[in-house]
Amino acid sequence: MNLKTAYTLLVLTITFSITTYAQEEQDYGFNKGDFYVSGAFKYSSLISDQFYPDNELFVEPSFGYFISDNISLGVQSEFLLSNTDNYDAFGVGVNGRYYFIPKKRFNVFTELAVDYSNTKSSFSSFRDNTEAFSTTFSTGLNYFITKNLSLFAKFEILDYSYSEVDVNSGSFFQFQNPRSYDNHTLRIGPENLHLGILYKF
Repeated sequence: MNLKTAYTLLVLTITFSITTYAQEEQDYGFNKGDFYVSGAFKYSSLISDQFYPDNELFVEPSFGYFISDNISLGVQSEFLLSNTDNYDAFGVGVNGRYYFIPKKRFNVFTELAVDYSNTKSSFSSFRDNTEAFSTTFSTGLNYFITKNLSLFAKFEILDYSYSEVDVNSGSFFQFQNPRSYDNHTLRIGPENLHLGILYKF
């Protein structure tokens, strides 16, 4: 085999590989009109009121629809996984995602979400109920393991929340009458990690 023949075979092999890879890549990703359902876990380790658990694990089911190849709109919810009866939390919300390279097996996205959540806790004669409204900006990665099934991970980067807290307490505490107060929170920097699985139709 002379050098010219070897060079020709090398070029043909590279061309065939690139073409095959491009065709395979086209089979993955998102398209306008796709529906999806997903489930994720969120782990939160946040220093908070002493009656709240420091570590929280949430399960997050959601579904959505792609209004374009790059943009999806979805509805989401979250429920606290807890082995105690004195702390309970749930939330519902909507989100929008932008996928930068939607027709690839591996892609990057950003997400903006608006949520409502309700948290109830109890400790001895202490009771409180918190309603919160939050806006969260996240960034994440998505990888298709089949043409329809993918794994994803995202970090919350920016979060603003407004909460209303109602507190009832017994004689053990300094204040015994019901109290209500508002709270504003702004958090910047990656903290809460979400790991999930997504199936598109």
